[in-house]
Amino acid sequence: MNTLTCPLCGVEFQAGDPSACAACPLASDCRLVCCPNCGYQQPDPAGSRLARWAARWFERGDGPAPPPAACELAPFCTLADCQPNQPACIRAFHPELSSARRELLHAHGLAPGRTVTVLQQKPVTVVQIGAAELALETGLAGMIEIEPPEAS
Repeated sequence: MNTLTCPLCGVEFQAGDPSACAACPLASDCRLVCCPNCGYQQPDPAGSRLARWAARWFERGDGPAPPPAACELAPFCTLADCQPNQPACIRAFHPELSSARRELLHAHGLAPGRTVTVLQQKPVTVVQIGAAELALETGLAGMIEIEPPEAS
């Protein structure tokens, strides 16, 4: 059994886990892998030549990915740079962010000086503000500057 990571929720699971597809009547002839956490279905890379080709295609990049700690080296970073379960203090909004969008974010409690916790980054950035959770588009999360996390 190989370990897969769900592209939707980020949970790691075993590809042949029978509990994920136990309720499906087509499970015996199915070539999909189902995430036990969110139910997202994707082609089984071990059983599909197309899935293996696509995985190789998308693994090619323009170079190595930046290290996760790159945010700590910059004078500021954005909510899109934060790792999950990381608290972040809102520093400012990007100047190109419209005033209507700023007011909407303020109405939801997302304002400079507030501390939020980033819960997830895929498929959208989800932050927790007090007891509320707010989903932000990746582009919008990239326009919210935060203080760099303290080095521990």
